[in-house]
Amino acid sequence: MTRDYLLCLSAGGSPPHLDPPLEHALASCGCVRRFAAGNMLLSVGEVVPVRSLKGGVGWIVGDLFDRAGDPAPEEIAIAAAASGAKRLIDSMWGSYLLFAAGDAGFEALRDPSGGLACYHAEAGGKHYFTSLPHLLVDCGLVAAGLDWAMILHSLTQRPERLSRTQVRGVDEPIAGTRFTVTGRNIASEQLWDPWAFASRPFDGAPAEGLRDALGSTLEAWGRTFRRPLIEISGGLDSAIVAAGLGASAPGASLITFAPAPGDPDETLYARAIADRLGLPLTIAKPRLEDVDLERSLSANLPRPNARAFTQAADRKSLELGRAIGADAFFSGDGGDDMFCYLRTILPAIDRLHVEGVRGMASTALDIARMTHATLWDAFSRVARRLIHGGPSASRADLRFIAAEAASSCVAMQPDPPRDPRLPGKADHVRAVMTIHNYLEGHSRTQQAPIVSPLLSQPIVECSLAIPTWAWCEGGRNRAVARAAFRDRLPQMVLDRRSKGRFDGFCAALLDANRGLLRSMLLDGHLARQGLLDRPAIDAALANPFPPADVVSRLLILADVESWAASWLARPAQRF
Repeated sequence: MTRDYLLCLSAGGSPPHLDPPLEHALASCGCVRRFAAGNMLLSVGEVVPVRSLKGGVGWIVGDLFDRAGDPAPEEIAIAAAASGAKRLIDSMWGSYLLFAAGDAGFEALRDPSGGLACYHAEAGGKHYFTSLPHLLVDCGLVAAGLDWAMILHSLTQRPERLSRTQVRGVDEPIAGTRFTVTGRNIASEQLWDPWAFASRPFDGAPAEGLRDALGSTLEAWGRTFRRPLIEISGGLDSAIVAAGLGASAPGASLITFAPAPGDPDETLYARAIADRLGLPLTIAKPRLEDVDLERSLSANLPRPNARAFTQAADRKSLELGRAIGADAFFSGDGGDDMFCYLRTILPAIDRLHVEGVRGMASTALDIARMTHATLWDAFSRVARRLIHGGPSASRADLRFIAAEAASSCVAMQPDPPRDPRLPGKADHVRAVMTIHNYLEGHSRTQQAPIVSPLLSQPIVECSLAIPTWAWCEGGRNRAVARAAFRDRLPQMVLDRRSKGRFDGFCAALLDANRGLLRSMLLDGHLARQGLLDRPAIDAALANPFPPADVVSRLLILADVESWAASWLARPAQRF
């Protein structure tokens, strides 16, 4: 049921032969279908859609739709060149990869949503593009090693996502880029530019445009799967996904989670959503004993992005998915970033430069209402921003990082706004482009693929084009999305302003594992590499009631420690 693949490209003119250990490992992961053309060999899982290139050599792997939301033809006419790949991006959308060979060499294109995992490695005169990079290491084909500088980067600047991963020898083609191989030369080119949409004037009413993009896109995903399981939190984003999918996927089911002591109860909102949509709802109770801090769900990925506390909910979703035969898992992940949930004054700055002082004052009032501040506070923040100006380097999170390691951290300079008048839109673009750091590492993929439909290209392009100040109109966060689905959701969900939190569950998780955390963080691999401030961690663990942000930070450190330990324990590789 998973959507895994591996593309092998050889330097010669004929399809390469896979080494027997790799071929066996692929079969064990369900990649039993084989396609060969030229010097390419593609192995894919049984349920992975594969389309041939009409009149060309290559394939499109994954889900592909036209702009109306209908499935793309089984054969796609496209030239193996940048112009052909750009036409594909402009005329189609989905969760796909293009692999093609032409007179100028080989190209791989990753769709702008990045919905299908893609990692690249070069070894033995062959290039590999795959969702299963660990197989290349486990089979001895790639001499990988942990990149401790990048691991420190993941600890201090977690939102940033670079092509370079935390495992040497494995890189990631970034979404929306074309990767070309010509002889021994390798190059990449960005073919999809978020600023092409973020800097253009929005044509029409924002809510109507977003409703059209959400409706056609979510219905297309709903027609793709027979029995999707949708995780709803009781909040706006997942409710929109459920409403959109429910219109075209009659076999859809919902799951939500009962709260831990001290956490807000989301089930009242979830029940209202289920009742309004007429979909079955399961309320599951995550358990602390279902979380193993020494087990990383990103153990097979070259980035330590899994979060241990999600293991409990992930297990419940997997159990229900198996019981009902779910063929996909959906959620509203990425909605806050997509729907421009900014709690800064920057939308008012954007509007000042576009519409003048009157528009700025209106948005400043909206932001004051949204953040429970006074109008004077909002105007003061506008003035400070105008005086100091300019984008600043992202602030590194140095909590519990050893002083020597902290001194070697270089703050990441954000890319300058394509339009320097719009610092709020620059933050929106940056948030959208780093969403994937929070979507990886789930055991549910053993059963079926995980789809984050709000990251689909039509929704991204529409959301980026909407002015930042429209998203906070009336003092409501994500105001455009609320207006777009106001006739399809319960009023109590539309009116809701609070956000669900997991502070109680995380605090209980830390309290139940203090001894283990002390061992992992004071005597583990990160500490031996000199990355952690051991006395500060020891003191924090001795605090019987650490603040929520400290709990979260300590659990993140443990996530990275368990990930590193999993890679260092691989028997086929010497690090």
